[in-house]
Amino acid sequence: MTSRQLLHLQQQFLRSLHSQPTPWLLEQVRPAAGFGGDAREVIELYLKRAMARTVDPLHGIFGGCRWLLGADGLDQLLERFYAFSPGEPINAQQLAYECIGFLSSLPEGELEGLLQRTAGQGMEARQAVLEVAMLDWRLSWASLAPPRDGPGVEGLRRQFRERNHRWGRPRLQRGARLALTGYALAELWLAIAADAPLECLPVRTDGPGWYLIQIGRGGVPEVLGLPAAEARLLSGCNGTNTVAALCHQESFFGESLEAVETRLLAWVEAEVVVELQTEIGGGVRC
Repeated sequence: MTSRQLLHLQQQFLRSLHSQPTPWLLEQVRPAAGFGGDAREVIELYLKRAMARTVDPLHGIFGGCRWLLGADGLDQLLERFYAFSPGEPINAQQLAYECIGFLSSLPEGELEGLLQRTAGQGMEARQAVLEVAMLDWRLSWASLAPPRDGPGVEGLRRQFRERNHRWGRPRLQRGARLALTGYALAELWLAIAADAPLECLPVRTDGPGWYLIQIGRGGVPEVLGLPAAEARLLSGCNGTNTVAALCHQESFFGESLEAVETRLLAWVEAEVVVELQTEIGGGVRC
């Protein structure tokens, strides 16, 4: 039996315990000597321990949600999530992703009652909770993703000087993520990291904008605001588009080959573009 099949069986077992235990199941439970409770209390104790073991990694991931909702509010949501999706996770990141989906299904009024800070002008509680939860998840993913074994800044400079460099395919770090949001995400992240006592989440005054979320120099998390043109360029640096393809894409916005390559080299210098892949593989767009 595979690990996934065993996980599925355990989840089914835990779901059966969350529902009303059958008389047959209660008859099978024998409380340990010295335990004052009955079989039903033994099952409740088992469920509480299983829940604590399952949701404990989520406390480490959703630090921003703790800042937004308070420790008690986060605990309430995690307990509800566990009852909604019981079982031992194979991967804490996968469980966190499922938890964000669960949060998106909660009623607006319920989330509003948990907020320790206002959602921001023109924003709903659901938007605030999901924004912070996704920021938590993206930063956690960026910190766990193994770095690419690129040639370094000087090596990439040399590659860009080679005659055939336009057939290379620029790539970001594995954990880097682009996000489009109406929140001032860089300001929000600094407030969360400093545990600042903000009363209201910061909102962008010029409409939704792009941000790059990654682990920067020295392993420090970064949330960088991006102009739309740079977000468009970086979104193509995913290992499927060649330099030539990106230059062609940007030509429709009035950019020359030299101008696009200068922009790419600037991102190399900033250690955002970390690899120029040259080997042939599937999914390449010329």
